[in-house]
Amino acid sequence: MDIDHVTFCAAFVPGQCIKLVGDGGARLTIDIPESDVDAVDTLRHWRGMVLMITVVPVKDAGTTGGD
Repeated sequence: MDIDHVTFCAAFVPGQCIKLVGDGGARLTIDIPESDVDAVDTLRHWRGMVLMITVVPVKDAGTTGGD
């Protein structure tokens, strides 16, 4: 696979979407819409790799179901 980046929409799931973990880091949980399923396939190829993540809000939390 020769893809060097992926862009998709996502929203934090309601509830505890940001959890602190034992090593001092954190775990984020996001929902990715079906319209961006191709991005999910790309992410699956990158399992086990360290990824640089950029987050840019595009909607109000009230319209995406996030908290």
